[in-house]
Amino acid sequence: MKVHNNSIIITCDGFYLISLKGYFSQNLSLRLLYRKGREPLFSLNMVKFVDSVTVAYLRFKDKVYLNVTTQNASCEDIQVNGGELILIHQNPGGFCVY
Repeated sequence: MKVHNNSIIITCDGFYLISLKGYFSQNLSLRLLYRKGREPLFSLNMVKFVDSVTVAYLRFKDKVYLNVTTQNASCEDIQVNGGELILIHQNPGGFCVY
């Protein structure tokens, strides 16, 4: 997988285990998105930490990205500790383009 413009580009169709973790310097709202017009994979409002896991079916050319909003500061002022986004392809061998 590649990161391009702050998005993870999906190259293979299939199920993915997705883990999102992190601690933030202030309360914020998070949405983990993957395709325009679709519901987010995660949507959390006014949290200071996140530790979430889900499984989702993603397709070639989907782009997984995080949308962060806060009421008190710009995104440049937000500090993240222990932040990680992990995607693990669960059924390799399907349609892929590299």
